[in-house]
Amino acid sequence: MSIRYAKTLKTDLYDIRSYFSLPCALSTFKVNGFAAEIGDFGEVKDTDSKHAEPYCCKKMQFIAKRAPTKKVLAKYGIMPTEWREIAKALKEVLFVGECGWCE
Repeated sequence: MSIRYAKTLKTDLYDIRSYFSLPCALSTFKVNGFAAEIGDFGEVKDTDSKHAEPYCCKKMQFIAKRAPTKKVLAKYGIMPTEWREIAKALKEVLFVGECGWCE
């Protein structure tokens, strides 16, 4: 049985794949071939949860941090422009919008 992904973006710099059955979470997140942590780039949250049905999301999306720290850049061996490119890709993959998967 093969695993299906909701969204995938892959370049020489990063590999980002969300779960098909849980599109607000990543099954794979690598930067320069090494496992990466989403918290180094931002967070995934429902930005309109007060208008959502119970156990549903209204506007689930990735919110990037304002800027990378020197520690994060060194951790992944990237430049600030590459950090922004990765954050932009995360925003694309993890924009779920309204979802009822957790119902």
